[in-house]
Amino acid sequence: MARFTDKTILVTGGTSGIGLATVERLAAEGAKLIVTGSNPARLATLAANLRGVITVEADNADPAS
Repeated sequence: MARFTDKTILVTGGTSGIGLATVERLAAEGAKLIVTGSNPARLATLAANLRGVITVEADNADPAS
């Protein structure tokens, strides 16, 4: 399925758990993704494994981030 082809979706906290599962599913369905997370190593792995994903290092618990 490609329900999300030509759609851009922002996923916060997308480097582990439910967030990561969401990112993987949306990518499989054709979405362009912007993913935030606080772990730079996980963001790098995600960017290496999913072509075209944009990653942003940000800690959702810290408003200054």
